[in-house]
Amino acid sequence: MSCGTGSQVRVREVVRDVENGGVACPTLMEQRGCVGLPQCPVACEVGDWNSWTTCDRSCGSGDSTRTRAITTAASGDISHEDACPSLREHQFCNAVTCSVDCEMGSWDAWGECSQTCATSGAAGTRQRFRSETRPAVWGGVDCPANTESGTCGAGECPVDCTVSAWDSFAACSVSCGAGWRLRRRNIVQWPASGGTACPGLDEQAPCDLGECPIDCVVSAFGGWGSCSTTCGAGSVTRTRTITTHGAGNAYECPNLEDTAACNTENPCPEDCTVGDWSTEGFCDQPCGGGFKTRVRQEVTSAVGTGAACPVLSMIEECNPNSCSVDCAYSPWSLWTTCSQTCGTGSSTRSRSITVAAGDGGEPCQQIIETEDCAETMCPGDCVHSTWNMWSDCSAECGGGSQTRNRAITHEAAHGGVACGATFNERVCN
Repeated sequence: MSCGTGSQVRVREVVRDVENGGVACPTLMEQRGCVGLPQCPVACEVGDWNSWTTCDRSCGSGDSTRTRAITTAASGDISHEDACPSLREHQFCNAVTCSVDCEMGSWDAWGECSQTCATSGAAGTRQRFRSETRPAVWGGVDCPANTESGTCGAGECPVDCTVSAWDSFAACSVSCGAGWRLRRRNIVQWPASGGTACPGLDEQAPCDLGECPIDCVVSAFGGWGSCSTTCGAGSVTRTRTITTHGAGNAYECPNLEDTAACNTENPCPEDCTVGDWSTEGFCDQPCGGGFKTRVRQEVTSAVGTGAACPVLSMIEECNPNSCSVDCAYSPWSLWTTCSQTCGTGSSTRSRSITVAAGDGGEPCQQIIETEDCAETMCPGDCVHSTWNMWSDCSAECGGGSQTRNRAITHEAAHGGVACGATFNERVCN
């Protein structure tokens, strides 16, 4: 080859072949790439054009482009015709005249607020202005407003504290001598938003109610005097004296004499007095000898060493005739165990005569009672008839069977033994 990548080969012959386990012959051919050949020329190849791009301006003549890519790059010593062509193309677009939007200058500073604070809860207003620096043409956006209003002065106005008028002075702190008296006032409106703070709400002034009075002072009571009576309730007195007389509006002196009862536990003697005897009462027994009582009431009780009361009741015998005697019994015994555990049995109870009837009294009645018991049904076992005779054998030889049966003459009842089989079979012949 005269260009590009080729290869060269050289060979050699075996002069003496290997024998008797000697070293094998090496490779007889060797190959290498060609050295110093120029690169073969390769013509450039490109792909198809892409679509045109969007115009970079919507008006006033813009630019749009399209591109294509190299699919095979040119190499080697090529001619001008084989070189790569242009990969980008341009074209003009949107050559119509562009509209021009309005432009405004910067806002001036805000003007003065219409109020300094919200006196009635509503905010104030203020304004600012700006100028037009370029008008809108060819359909551009019109200029916005050149005046703007805003709120201001919305903060709470300062509210000063207000207080009520002073109340009247209260009573003096002492009832006599020098003291103090106090008066107060209340907050009507608390301060707000930096308003003036409230003044003092209490005020104190001296007062003097004159010289204090001197209370009356008395000594302790002396001993009790003699009782006014020797027996029966009397009275006894004791006294005390004034040691310091009161002055001014002092309290009056207390009583200087004290009186107490005496001889309350030493009454004068007084004899007991009684009323007349009552009429005869009823006898406490209708027969057999009883007693009846007459009484009289104590009118005045004896006092001290006075005469005691005489007898207030008198007992006399009555109704000595004999009484009839009714028959009396001991309590009934417990009922005996039932004579039957099922079916109908009997149970008895008894009592004994403790007092026999006499002198026409109530005669004695029965002393044994009987009642039915254990009325539950007795269990009945099943009852069968006797087995019938065995039947003839079903086969004369080789093995047959015989049967017999019996009837149920009485079914089991109330938990009795259940019935057995009523059919029986056995092997024969």
